[in-house]
Amino acid sequence: MAGRAEVGCSDEGEGEGEVGWLDDSENAQVAALLAAEAPSSYAVPGLAGVRRWAGVRAGGELAAVAADAWSAPTVGLLAGVATRARHRGRGLAGRVCRWVSRELVAAYGRAALMVDDTNPAAIRVYERLGYRRRRVAASRAVG
Repeated sequence: MAGRAEVGCSDEGEGEGEVGWLDDSENAQVAALLAAEAPSSYAVPGLAGVRRWAGVRAGGELAAVAADAWSAPTVGLLAGVATRARHRGRGLAGRVCRWVSRELVAAYGRAALMVDDTNPAAIRVYERLGYRRRRVAASRAVG
């Protein structure tokens, strides 16, 4: 999905922490969240091209994350989106994605992401943020 991220809503949620870039010292927490909630994520801390992670805390724990990963000079790529199961349904993924999308548009002029057709919940979040679908074909070598 690609978009200009025309996202004007507030990043503040009632009783939730602020969204922001995480320190490298928090990479282990990001990795643990991804392992538990999004084990097939292509973006993980420390992988080449994964620049930085943003997140939001709820109840003192890292609740949702997203990365600036594999961005190009004219488009920032949102990746590695995940929310702890116990914090789903509270809009945290949307807040993190909105915030990262704004940062990517500010830095690169545009923002994009990839999402599987089998993830309708994520697609709804991204479409609410202003992303629009562009179908692409991809393959993976097995063996």
